[in-house]
Amino acid sequence: MSSKSAQLAPSFHVDTAWGGRKIDDVKARLFIISLWACMVAGQAAAASYGPKARPHCQILDHSWDPLWEVQFGYTASSDLKGYGSTDTFELGADWEFAYFYDVLASDIDLNLRVHTTMFLDSGDIQLPDQVVKLYLDMGWTWRNGANAIQARVKPGLYSDIEEMGGSTFFLPFSIAGIRAFAPTISGIAGLEIRPSFERNLLPCAGIEWQIHDTLNLQAQLPESRLEWRINDEWRAALGFLWESTDYALREKSTFDRKQMTLEYSKAGLNVTHLTGDGFYVGMEIGRVFDRTIEFQEPGIFNDVELVDTDIDMTDATYVSFMINRFF
Repeated sequence: MSSKSAQLAPSFHVDTAWGGRKIDDVKARLFIISLWACMVAGQAAAASYGPKARPHCQILDHSWDPLWEVQFGYTASSDLKGYGSTDTFELGADWEFAYFYDVLASDIDLNLRVHTTMFLDSGDIQLPDQVVKLYLDMGWTWRNGANAIQARVKPGLYSDIEEMGGSTFFLPFSIAGIRAFAPTISGIAGLEIRPSFERNLLPCAGIEWQIHDTLNLQAQLPESRLEWRINDEWRAALGFLWESTDYALREKSTFDRKQMTLEYSKAGLNVTHLTGDGFYVGMEIGRVFDRTIEFQEPGIFNDVELVDTDIDMTDATYVSFMINRFF
């Protein structure tokens, strides 16, 4: 992750719950106060000390990730296998807004992420019009020579757009070990734990290898990328992503389904170009496959089950466009 100057975000209020059960207000306030205390302490530490000399870790110290990115995409119509079809439109944004050095002998990074999926047709299963995940991705990294331990927590709203509120708050978190085997290659192994999600555990494992000054391989789960810096103006990448996210649902029509899991894999080719203003603009095209929609409860009307809980979707082509900027 690139080293960035510590910054403070504007004040905010959080209405929270854990999988539908409201968290005590005092605990929520303590969480917010603790977060701000870390941010203030981190800013002071960064200003006083800056990064200490330590072995280069390709996973933690590389500069291949953008400081921020905005993207939008479209996936062609897919058959819901017995329940009609739908195509989707997606919007997303990522912003690494702060990085703090030497906070209690560790580094802290803070990222704001939002991603929304719009179903352009509800098919015959009353799909939600739009689902969104809006969360803070916080990382704490302790380093000792070539070894490191990283904990991440992603508190936020994972929900049908019509059901935003305290009951849609989820708290996935992860722990991983990282080792720099050489200045150009590092490995990671860990686990993401996601209470109240259908898939409670997700592996995070693999390597990152800078094969050449212009070529970088991230061979990991759930995301892998082979990136090529063609020159100062052009970049290209081959990528793979496995995604599984749960969303709290609002009751719709005759269906009272509390939660939906959207799971898929996708692979594609990405090309970006540096503009005169210092921004990269790009396009990605590829295929989405192994897609499923799973409801926590079936659609039931008058004690008759109308819709399965697990519905497969056919493969489809997607295209997306993005703009980003590197530090």
